[in-house]
Amino acid sequence: MLKKEFTVENSKCKMEYTCYLKEMFILNPFMTRDTVGEDVKLKIKQLLVQELGEANGINMAKMISFGLKKFSDWRGDVRAKLLKTKHNKGLPLDDLHQQLWKQYVQFNEEERHPNSGSMRMTLLMRAYAYRHELFGQLGSKTNKEMNNFWRSFEVYYNRCIRDEREDKWSYWKDRDVKRVTNYTATLHDE
Repeated sequence: MLKKEFTVENSKCKMEYTCYLKEMFILNPFMTRDTVGEDVKLKIKQLLVQELGEANGINMAKMISFGLKKFSDWRGDVRAKLLKTKHNKGLPLDDLHQQLWKQYVQFNEEERHPNSGSMRMTLLMRAYAYRHELFGQLGSKTNKEMNNFWRSFEVYYNRCIRDEREDKWSYWKDRDVKRVTNYTATLHDE
């Protein structure tokens, strides 16, 4: 009897794998074919062995491709949510955080904490968008500029993460509050 060809879409492990990918995405949305980590490969092997009794190279490649496609789609979704309107400049950080990530994470107290990984990601994404004046520009920027958003943001993000100041997160939060306050004040002046 011929074995049915494995597809991620029709697999029993699709839901568990997708949940795993979402957990990873909110902390590190930068995964590409060149940066698939050993932890991801190990999880894929575990899921394939559970489902098929083995993990061969072809099925590993299918799972990796599925994950990369998800990350690509999700990056486009988050970028669009962040940049679609200039009013995201003035949203309270907690509201912007939920708007960007609610589809990817259950918002328990840990995720709402100002020092959670996804909150820090939100903080730096908004800082980057401010710096490059990207709010409300989604339709008016060239495809090249929008395609480079994640690569450029990753460089910015890594530079901020490497900052060795002990108070770096307080610094970023204070800057964010000032920007939101200034933006909100300009709305009242109009």
